[in-house]
Amino acid sequence: MNPEGADFYDWWGRHSFLYRLLDGMTSPLRKQGVQQFREDCDIVLDLGCGTGRSLELIENRIQGEAIGVDYSEAMIEEASGNKPNSSGLIRSDARSIPLPDSSVDGVFMSLALTAMPEPEKVASEVNRVTRKNGTVVVIDTTVPRSKLIRRAYRRIARWNGADVKRILNDEFESVETVREFDMGLGHILKAEN
Repeated sequence: MNPEGADFYDWWGRHSFLYRLLDGMTSPLRKQGVQQFREDCDIVLDLGCGTGRSLELIENRIQGEAIGVDYSEAMIEEASGNKPNSSGLIRSDARSIPLPDSSVDGVFMSLALTAMPEPEKVASEVNRVTRKNGTVVVIDTTVPRSKLIRRAYRRIARWNGADVKRILNDEFESVETVREFDMGLGHILKAEN
């Protein structure tokens, strides 16, 4: 995320009770998304981890460790309270993930890619850090047909208008829709390289 985006999410981090309310609404989707990872994963990256609520879900699913990355300092602070081992938290721009090539078995993103600038560059970085035959799970919005809903997304969620499925198809060998939700306004996608 860029500094402007970080300010927006820093606000959410300082008002975590509101964030937790919205977060609770996405909990079933995150649980279904996390189930897409193989249990034998050593490292899964939660990119745009926010308050870190998915980190425990990931660590309960895999044999290894979940690492959370977010650009917002307030979100990383909040996440450190939700992750017993806060050494697995990194404050970083998703366009330049500070991990070596092919270093993670999977990447999880929940309502993050459409909030980041240059989502194509983010997807390229995700592909770079993901090992061959790794799994990328993205829970995000689709491109709404309604101009009114698109405007609301941009204003409320800093939505960037990205077509997530197209971006993933351009970057990864296979992309499948695991589930559509909210009458087609969102989806869980699974990509493999």
